Amino acid sequence: MARQQYPNWFGLALDAFSPERVADTIGKLNLNGIRLAAWAQFPSIPKGIVVVQQPLTYAATMTWTPAVDGCNARVVLAGATTLSIDPSTLDTGTVLTLVIEQDSTGGWATTWGGSNISWGLVGAPTLDTTLSTKSIVTFYWDGTSLDGALFGTQF
Repeated sequence: MARQQYPNWFGLALDAFSPERVADTIGKLNLNGIRLAAWAQFPSIPKGIVVVQQPLTYAATMTWTPAVDGCNARVVLAGATTLSIDPSTLDTGTVLTLVIEQDSTGGWATTWGGSNISWGLVGAPTLDTTLSTKSIVTFYWDGTSLDGALFGTQF
């Protein structure tokens, strides 16, 4: 079988004998501690790339470090928490997603720590504290501050 040259994803030239080998290679990519998964109909362009969600361990005072914990994370609250974000080593333009889920008890408040989070004119959002619900928050790192926005609640 002739060798096929596939498009250059993530700065890697993928040269393989079969589409299955390319899919296997892409599925195992790990960039800066962030595991990537991809699926596609080869040799076409991939139909989607997913940044795998990483679990964070609940603590009353938490620091999320996306460079270590990934830029797509989820925490299940088992009590009230003060959450800070460490943006060190993030590239300007990085977008973060955090899913904050209430446990089966619910009622847990989230307080945002640190001075690097900006919520704009509306201020910090009020997250849903109903048991077993999720709130989704996104952040944009502009090189100086994390601009936060509430994506939604009651999921």
